[in-house]
Amino acid sequence: MLQQSSCPSCGAPVVFDATKPQIQCAYCRTPLVLLQRGNEVTLEALDKVKEAFDQSSRATQAAVAQSSRATQAAIFEAERATQHELKRMQLSNELASLRMQLSQVQSEGRALMRVPRKTRAMRHQQGDLHYAEVELADRIRAIERELGVARSDLSHSSARKGGCGRTLLGAFIWFMTFGLLASVLPEAASGVALVISIVATWFIMSKLP
Repeated sequence: MLQQSSCPSCGAPVVFDATKPQIQCAYCRTPLVLLQRGNEVTLEALDKVKEAFDQSSRATQAAVAQSSRATQAAIFEAERATQHELKRMQLSNELASLRMQLSQVQSEGRALMRVPRKTRAMRHQQGDLHYAEVELADRIRAIERELGVARSDLSHSSARKGGCGRTLLGAFIWFMTFGLLASVLPEAASGVALVISIVATWFIMSKLP
């Protein structure tokens, strides 16, 4: 079935068979491809179609690579945060145990102090209890300082994790927007879909807190 249209490169009239996927302009010799848009068949230059496809493919590959890097970074930060949390739990358990031991040592020391006449063994025991109390108090203070550092590192890790989460969200919005436009627009307009999806992603991300 013969149809008539104009060459997108030189504007000359082109008569073509709609059953053939590719033709050539008789005037400028530009290779043309036939694109079906609803019930209408239009002509597009083959090199422009290839360029739009290559541009879309490169953009998709770049987005996939960026998303992969962001995912790996998010996993690393999650593992790091988990290690900090485990360390904090271990230190908290040790701190609770040391405080109980310190309370017991102090209780025994007070009991010995109430004895009016102490034997030599009691005095030795009192000295040992005082030494143990000093050691336990020093260890408790050291753990409390370490817990403060661990909490600070954990808060910084959470902040970095939030930044990676925004990157993943942006990649997801871009994929969804580009996929929707690509399913509605013809293949020749994939470059337009790419630009619209990038602008839409930037606009949505700029409105997020």
